[in-house]
Amino acid sequence: MSQGQAPTIFRWTEFGSGSLALLLSFELCCWNFALHAAAPTLDHLYPVAVQVGSTNSVAAIGKFDPWPPKVWVDAPGIVFNAETNSGKFSVEIATNATVGPHLIRVFNEQGASTLRFLIVTQEPQSSDQEPNDDFTKPQAVDHLPVSLNGRLDKSGDVDSFAVTLEAGQTLIASLEAYTLASPMDAVLRLVDSRGVQVALNDDDGRTPDPLLAWTAQSAGTYIVQAFGFAYPSFSYVKFTV
Repeated sequence: MSQGQAPTIFRWTEFGSGSLALLLSFELCCWNFALHAAAPTLDHLYPVAVQVGSTNSVAAIGKFDPWPPKVWVDAPGIVFNAETNSGKFSVEIATNATVGPHLIRVFNEQGASTLRFLIVTQEPQSSDQEPNDDFTKPQAVDHLPVSLNGRLDKSGDVDSFAVTLEAGQTLIASLEAYTLASPMDAVLRLVDSRGVQVALNDDDGRTPDPLLAWTAQSAGTYIVQAFGFAYPSFSYVKFTV
């Protein structure tokens, strides 16, 4: 997977079962020098999910010259207030804001960016805490439901989250990346405390995003790991004479 950045969610859907949804966005890192004002570009927002009735510091990843651009939102109750630092907004979500995905666009006199998603949820939001690549040092998830926003920051990055299950409990984990227009093919893996893989899923059957369901045979701590690959994939062959 190329270098990039990405978002994450954990929901307890019913007594005795849980779900972890990881919302990930992904961007390819590049450099570009602008000598004049240009239409802004918006690659993604982080965090990508925010709770209704909350105020959040949201990073806009893209190019903004000059700062700040104006922001268009597809519904009322979501207000972006530009902070002093470029790429930072204070986002206010009204208590009566519509729950669900919303389309966001930034614009200036030169033009407008492509549309990106911001998800408004009923449940509280949390963020992943690095470092959590190693399954022996995962981020603990100590209560459910919980929503986790995270990012894949570098090539080979893995986000690991530890959950405690009783025998007979079912964990349902889903990750949203492709459906949020992130150019990555995500994978979910579940390992036990020894690092032995007990479940793996790559696609949910409808999109490249994974959906994993697994019932614990014995009580213990299990680690959900999220990682991915560039999508669409690409390769090249170099011939040397």
